[in-house]
Amino acid sequence: MIYSLNKQRDAFEVSDYTEDLRSEIVVPEQLFGLPVNAIQDRALTDALELNAITIPTSITTVGKRVFRGCDNLLVVEWRMLRQP
Repeated sequence: MIYSLNKQRDAFEVSDYTEDLRSEIVVPEQLFGLPVNAIQDRALTDALELNAITIPTSITTVGKRVFRGCDNLLVVEWRMLRQP
C-alpha cells in the first residue's frame, strides 16, 4: 500500500497500491503516530490480487471508484465504532 500525507499534514490517506499487494490487507489505524483517515479516489482500482480488505474505524472518507476492477475482492470488513 502507498500512503500520502493529507493537505493539512495531520493524517495519512491510502493513495495507491504496489504490484506486490497481498491478497488480504488490513489498513492500519495509524502510521507514525498520525491517523489513517481516508482512501483516495481510485486508490485500489484494478488491484486484481486483492481478495479481502479490513478498513479501520479511523477511515472517515472513501473516494470514488476505490474498488473498481477489483474482480477478486470477496470480503470488505469495515470496522465501525459502537454506540454506547
